[in-house]
Amino acid sequence: MTQSGPGRREAAPRVRAVVLNWNGGRHVLDAVDALRRTDWPPDRLDVVVVDNASSDGSDDALAARGDVELRRSPTNAGFPANNVGLADLDGVDYVALVNNDAFVEPGWLAPLVDALEDDAGVGAACPKLVFAPRFVELAVRAPRHPAPGDPRELALRVSGVEVAGVDRWRHSWFGPGCHGQEAGGRGEERFRWLAPEARLGLPLWDGAQAPVAGRVRLAAPQPVTVAVRWAGGETSVDVGPVPRWVEVCVAGEPFDVVQNAGSLLLEGGWGADRGFLQRDDGRFDEPVDVWAWCGGGVLLRPAYLADVGLFDERFFLYYEDTDL
Repeated sequence: MTQSGPGRREAAPRVRAVVLNWNGGRHVLDAVDALRRTDWPPDRLDVVVVDNASSDGSDDALAARGDVELRRSPTNAGFPANNVGLADLDGVDYVALVNNDAFVEPGWLAPLVDALEDDAGVGAACPKLVFAPRFVELAVRAPRHPAPGDPRELALRVSGVEVAGVDRWRHSWFGPGCHGQEAGGRGEERFRWLAPEARLGLPLWDGAQAPVAGRVRLAAPQPVTVAVRWAGGETSVDVGPVPRWVEVCVAGEPFDVVQNAGSLLLEGGWGADRGFLQRDDGRFDEPVDVWAWCGGGVLLRPAYLADVGLFDERFFLYYEDTDL
């Protein structure tokens, strides 16, 4: 191929984007809107939504749009219901899978098409997937707490994150120095231990722009002074066994966090997301061969699917894509 990009091709390849939906609510409508903003000739991009027997009305909202083809499954068949959108690919040059809560950027498609057209031996091209919110870093420092029998570096606990008055615990990034979530107690629904030096990412949702007010809930086994730092400012607070909220400023250059940059196979046959929860610092920007692709976002060659087959209906959900 000597030319690149749909605007410079005599005839852009025909692409079908398949979105699997089950009770996707507003998310699936936003996902379709994003697909319709793709920088690709509209008459060469078909959007097919396979609905897995939704009960929230999202299927009817999709049927009323007129810019998508809705295919209904009589039951919730899990991720293999994508096969409904993959079974009739005559006249389709490439077919994409996009999750119903994923929002593509306008230029997402052309590089994937280029990758497949440049090498006929490549059956699939997957993009880098990042989490929807961008994040602003918060650095926390506290003295180490000796914990006999626990080999981890422990200093204090974090059990709450708010941005602009909204609970953002579920969507926060717990980076270097943050341990796994544990069941709570002492007024904590759940918490994470932090090492003496830890970094958190506070999410910017719903168009929020930094700087914005935020706070984190901290506690320590013994009274200590904790330093909390953000871009352009910091605060020092005394923290003890009773959890307390610490006011912070969510300020600094926002960054992305990777959800998937291709998939891996671990010992024992487990699948894993390459780059999962790593800060997007450019290390996943260059093309590389990966063991498998993620069905949340991928472009497939129909001949490849004809060779390896479609989704195995025995694998209802999660890492069923590694089978292909």
